[in-house]
Amino acid sequence: MISKDAPDFSIVDKDGKKVSLADYKGKVLVIDFWATWCGPCVQSFPGMQAAVDKYKDDKDVAFLFVNTWQREKNYMDVVDKFLTKKGYTFDVAFDEMKDQAKAMTTAYEVKGIPHKVIIDKQGKIRFESSGSSPEISLIVAELDAKIELAKKG
Repeated sequence: MISKDAPDFSIVDKDGKKVSLADYKGKVLVIDFWATWCGPCVQSFPGMQAAVDKYKDDKDVAFLFVNTWQREKNYMDVVDKFLTKKGYTFDVAFDEMKDQAKAMTTAYEVKGIPHKVIIDKQGKIRFESSGSSPEISLIVAELDAKIELAKKG
């Protein structure tokens, strides 16, 4: 477990609404940085959906899937079609794609994706990890353990 301040962010979700770190104050926030072209990201999604489903009624936990490093000019449409086709119910927001200096991946020092960050209720990063497994039960168990520890602060 680590403890460092989570950088603030302001990005746009798939409905065009601004999303920031302050919106999640008082909740444990799981951020998943991903792209549609990223094989390991896509492989982890059934497990991530299972984790989202497990915590859907827990008012103290939120998930934010930050689409980043997408190469297409119409990346919002590409992402929307991908999520619809696969039936994922993720809360998705879009990183700054043009100016890496302003990107959330830069602020969070993301070097590769998938990259997960778990932030506690006080806005401290408690866990970070890169890579993933295609094993649904392993993803859910790992996130469950980290979320429950982050809830305790």
